[in-house]
Amino acid sequence: MAPVIKLNDKIIEIDCSEMSNLSGIAEKVAESFFAPKEVVTELYVNDTLVKEGSVASIGGTPISEIRTVSFNTVKNPAEKVVDLLKRMSEYLEGFSAGVGEVADQFRVGSPEDANRILVQAIEGIGAFIELLSSVRLVTGSELSDLSYENKSLGEREEMLLDITKKMQTSQKEKDWVTVADLLEYELGPLMTEWKEMIPLLESEVIKST
Repeated sequence: MAPVIKLNDKIIEIDCSEMSNLSGIAEKVAESFFAPKEVVTELYVNDTLVKEGSVASIGGTPISEIRTVSFNTVKNPAEKVVDLLKRMSEYLEGFSAGVGEVADQFRVGSPEDANRILVQAIEGIGAFIELLSSVRLVTGSELSDLSYENKSLGEREEMLLDITKKMQTSQKEKDWVTVADLLEYELGPLMTEWKEMIPLLESEVIKST
């Protein structure tokens, strides 16, 4: 039996007879139904939301294992990205305010509670990096083309990735002092800078429309 396919909560009909996997369905739906700049904001497979970082890895899911596929999209991705940037600005403000407290928890011997918060923080950073990719996609420019206080946004993104890797390594080694120092003296100040750069990103996205 062919899977039920929905686009923005409406059932659509496509011929799945020559398709072997999820990627085939996605390509056919995009080709047949999407407007020129329309992009997927959420993908559900068998009623389960697929996380953004997992989309590529499940593309090979056999069609025989798929009951339902649901695509939620936006026709104006720039508008969506601006909205996400505004929300991210609020997140970064809270992040910067709380990073010192989390660092202190690592230093005074409460790594269990601090670790849970750290995992959430790393996930938040991952979401921010994905948002930067969306900015690139919408504007058609690289972050290295933009600068803030004599340093390109591309350089700052590399710094963010490097700090995140260092934190993950120190976390695995249970080197809590290093984790605390990275949080308080490197990641915290950098995320404060990113918050200050959000209006610049918003402006670039709006100019691209």
